Amino acid sequence: MKYVIVVPGGAGDRPVGALYGKTPLQAARLPTLDLFAREGLVGSADLIPEDVAVAPEAAAMALLGYPPARHYTGPGPLEVAGRGVSMERGDVAFRVDLVSSDGETITNPTAGGLTGRDAETLFTHVAERLKMLNLTFYPGRGRRHALVWSGGPMDVRTLPPVEAAGKPLEEVMPQGDGEATLRSLIYDSLEVLDGHEINARLRDEGKPPANMIWPWGGGRRPSLPSFTVTRGVSGAVISPSAYWRGLASLAGLRAPEVPEATGRIDTDYAAKARAAIAALHEVEFVLIHVCAPGVASARGDAEEKVDALQRLDERLLAPLVKSLKTLDDYRVMVVPDIVFPVETRVPTRDPVPFVLYASSGVRRQVRAAFDESAIEESPLRYEEGHRLIELLLEG
Repeated sequence: MKYVIVVPGGAGDRPVGALYGKTPLQAARLPTLDLFAREGLVGSADLIPEDVAVAPEAAAMALLGYPPARHYTGPGPLEVAGRGVSMERGDVAFRVDLVSSDGETITNPTAGGLTGRDAETLFTHVAERLKMLNLTFYPGRGRRHALVWSGGPMDVRTLPPVEAAGKPLEEVMPQGDGEATLRSLIYDSLEVLDGHEINARLRDEGKPPANMIWPWGGGRRPSLPSFTVTRGVSGAVISPSAYWRGLASLAGLRAPEVPEATGRIDTDYAAKARAAIAALHEVEFVLIHVCAPGVASARGDAEEKVDALQRLDERLLAPLVKSLKTLDDYRVMVVPDIVFPVETRVPTRDPVPFVLYASSGVRRQVRAAFDESAIEESPLRYEEGHRLIELLLEG
């Protein structure tokens, strides 16, 4: 038996005015997912417990069967693990995002989605200028990078840039043990980056500058039991996101590189399907994560989110199922990690729908569409979302 979870990141939503009151899942043409819903099992799950911060990284843990309340320490350690960086006991890892600021607020929490060499150059520049004892910067791809603080504080509270955006900086700055160091990094980075030639060019082009860094999501390295030992199957994770790759590493799962999987709207969906099938020749379980729906939500673009879902259905799910039929009996679950409304651009703790489709059918049939309506229409609800994987692996 082969097992697959497909995670359309941030696919969950709420009714959207631009879509005539429908959610993107309801507005999109999704023939493969419609087939799954007709012949499979539809329900909903609460992936993020009340006492855990709303974050796709916490939901990711739940989707692999790890209770977030027990294991989630923040996105920073997962981000660092995904870059192959080992953490010592007592180290605290933070995410560090490039953002846009006018000196008083964060004006754009994603720095306009800056990617490529410009982003890497800016972060390398600021990391070299802000070297401090016990702080080590690790460059990543695009706007997202990482920082490890040797012997760093655990009692410092930070906000994700998307939540801090538009508010006075002094109200959203890090607070608690170690706040002075992090505040210094933030303000000093603005001085270092604001006049950089790349940001001058971006402004000339009418684009937001990447002129400040924002450290957040700090935590110590979580200790996870082996997925293979716990679940009895070997597995792999297909994702361009460092935190998913880090989670895979900590769980003892493979994380093969897929160069065409960019994490952007124009990601190569078919390449992810091919990578999953290649992995399934060697392992029994594969999780495929697609960033595009969440990227569209972060931009507030409902039509782009609908398009991302339609591409996922046509270019990933349809060929994936076709190839699975040549391998073995199989079970495929499709489940978003979080609800990420395009109108507010802020993730929520809402439950997410899921659908389970199997080559040999499923034991129970719950008639509902695979969209947010399933939360009310299907009686199948996993309030402990980390147990959802049991439905996939055990039926």
